[in-house]
Amino acid sequence: MKTAYICVETIPAYNNNNNNNNNNNNNNNNYNNDGKTEEEKIVEWYNDQASTLVDLGYFKYVRIEHERGNRYKVSYIVSEHEDPEIALEMLADPDDDGNYPITLNGKEYLVSGRIC
Repeated sequence: MKTAYICVETIPAYNNNNNNNNNNNNNNNNYNNDGKTEEEKIVEWYNDQASTLVDLGYFKYVRIEHERGNRYKVSYIVSEHEDPEIALEMLADPDDDGNYPITLNGKEYLVSGRIC
């Protein structure tokens, strides 16, 4: 098993202004992550995206964990017929077209990562 690191950036989605008023009223402290930290939600999102890459045959195994700050640790086994560098780039930024935003603190964000 190999290890790599992804540095993650969350970018406000285009429709945050429309959802802002409704979501801010749901909770007095504006923390609407189902009791999870932002880092836990990002790990959950990445692991969901990674399972798709496993299903498509890019990886035999992938596990993402939060390390510190915006840095996430990836433990992985790449499928024999895949280029490890390309597979890791796909994993780092699996939503490059912005179709799968994540909700953090009641607002939608796009997740963008890079190997670091």
